[in-house]
Amino acid sequence: MFQNIGAYSGIVIIFTSVAHGAVAFCCSSVQHTFSSACERPFPSCMKICKAPIHNRRGFNVFLSECIPTSSTKTERTVRAEQWSPAKSDGQGQEFRDKIVLWRGEKAAGYSEQFRHLELSNVMVALGDKTEIERLTFTNVLACDGDRKLRDREVDLFDSAMQFVAAESGIPPSHDALVRATERCSLIRETYEVLNQADTLENLADLAIESNALKDFLTATWRVRLRQFGPPERSDKKRRYGKNARSSLRAEKEAINSMAKLFIQFVGKVSLEDPECNLYIFEGTKGKKFILARLIAKGAKTSDIAPRSRICVTNTPLEEVAAFSLANFARVKNGDNVLDPYAGSCATLLAAAFVAPQCNTVGIEIGLRKFVKKDDILADFSSRALKLPAAIIGGDSMNKRIRDRARRAVGVAPFDAIVTDPPYGIREKHGPDELPPLVQLLDVIIADRETGAPLLRKGGRLVAFVPVTAGQEIKSSLPSQDQLDEAGLEVTEMREQLLSDTLSRWLVALTCTR
Repeated sequence: MFQNIGAYSGIVIIFTSVAHGAVAFCCSSVQHTFSSACERPFPSCMKICKAPIHNRRGFNVFLSECIPTSSTKTERTVRAEQWSPAKSDGQGQEFRDKIVLWRGEKAAGYSEQFRHLELSNVMVALGDKTEIERLTFTNVLACDGDRKLRDREVDLFDSAMQFVAAESGIPPSHDALVRATERCSLIRETYEVLNQADTLENLADLAIESNALKDFLTATWRVRLRQFGPPERSDKKRRYGKNARSSLRAEKEAINSMAKLFIQFVGKVSLEDPECNLYIFEGTKGKKFILARLIAKGAKTSDIAPRSRICVTNTPLEEVAAFSLANFARVKNGDNVLDPYAGSCATLLAAAFVAPQCNTVGIEIGLRKFVKKDDILADFSSRALKLPAAIIGGDSMNKRIRDRARRAVGVAPFDAIVTDPPYGIREKHGPDELPPLVQLLDVIIADRETGAPLLRKGGRLVAFVPVTAGQEIKSSLPSQDQLDEAGLEVTEMREQLLSDTLSRWLVALTCTR
C-alpha cells in the first residue's frame, strides 16, 4: 500500500521494540572539572578532559582521551556519499528529513498495521498540505544475517525505523510533524535528521560544514547513542528488541570520534530537559551513521489508561485504542463528537486530548446502573480537559435521545462519531439482535429521512468490530445497500489481533452526502 521513496527522502520512524537506547551523554567538551554537572557554559577552546558524566540511570561515562582543539580550521576530507540534509519544495522553502520513534508491539499484529494510517489521518486533521498526497514510507533498518530472528521478527525490525514523505518526496514540514506526533498514539518520538555519513568522523565533518547545528550552539543540550542491527563487535551487545543497549564503551568511542563537532557547543549540558537533544544512530541500512535531533514526543496515552480512570466498566477500552479511534476520525478543534455507546467515555477522553476544543457528547444506556455521570465528569476535570457538552442516559436507538444529543451541540450534525459498541462477545447482548454497527446505520438512515442527519457530509464514523475465530467480518458489518442508503462509504478497515480466538476490526466510514 505504501511505496518506497528511495533512501533518505522522508521521515524516520523508530519503534520502542527496536532499541531503548543508550546512555545519556553530558558532552565532555567542557571544563577541567565536572563537579557542577556543566551548570555553566564552557569555552570552545577547551580540551575534552577526563571527567565523570552522570546520566539519569546513574551511569558514569569516563572519557579517557584528551582531544585538543584548535581555533584554526583543520583540513577535512569527507568521503561520505553526497547527501543533502534538506530538501526544497520548489518554492524556496527547505524541509529536513525527520525521524519518528514508533511504539512497540504488545504482540505481533497488534498495532503495526495502524501506524501509517494514524499518522496520515492526523496530518489531514491538522490541515497539512500533504493531505492532498499519499504518505510514503521507507525502511531505514535492515536486519542482515541475523538468523536468530523469525521472518515476522525481521519484518518488525526492518520497519521499525522509517523515512516518511509525501509522494512528491518532500517530508512534512517541521511544525506539522511536531503537532502530528504530539497526538499520535503509535509514535514514541520524532527526530529531525541533520546529517548522515559512512563514518562518525565524516558525520562530524558534514555537520560542521553544513552548519546543521548553528542555531543550537548556545542552547542547553545532550548527546545519546543508539545502536541497531546484529552484533558485529566483540562486546556482542544486543542490537534489537526492548532490551537493546549501547555499551558505555561504544558511547565514549562515538563521542570522541565526533569531538570536533561537540566541542563547538558553548551552552550548558542538560540531561533532563535539553533544548537540543541529539542522537547518533549506528547500524542503519547501508551501515550509515545518522545525526538527528529530537523534536517531539508522541501522545502520553497512559494519562487515560483504565487503571488511572475513576469511571471504568467491566470491559474498558484501553488507551491506545481510544486514541486510534479519535485520530482515524480526524477529530479537530471545534468538532462536535458523538459516542452513541459511550460506556465510561474513554473515546471522548481521547478526543478531548487530541483536540482540546472539540465538543463531546456521550449516550449510555447503562448510565446510573453501570456507570456514574459524576465519575465520568471527574475523569475529565481531573485531567483539565473540556467537559462533555452532555452525558445522556438512554438508548441511542431512540430518536428522542439522539435529538437531545444534537441539541447539546446546537442541533447541527456531528462531525465525527467514535465508538466501541457492545457486541455480545464480552458484554451481555442478545444473540438474535442485529450487530450494533448495523443498528447504528439504521438510525442514521432514519434521521436522514427526517431531515436531521446525525453525521455531516465529510464526517467520519469510526468503530471497532470484534470477530471470533471462524466468524467472518462481513456478518457484523452493514450491507452495501445499507451503506448507500446512509450516504456512507467504507474508507479504511484494519484487523487487530487480540488473542488466538478473538480479533477486532477498526472500521472507518465517511459520509459522502
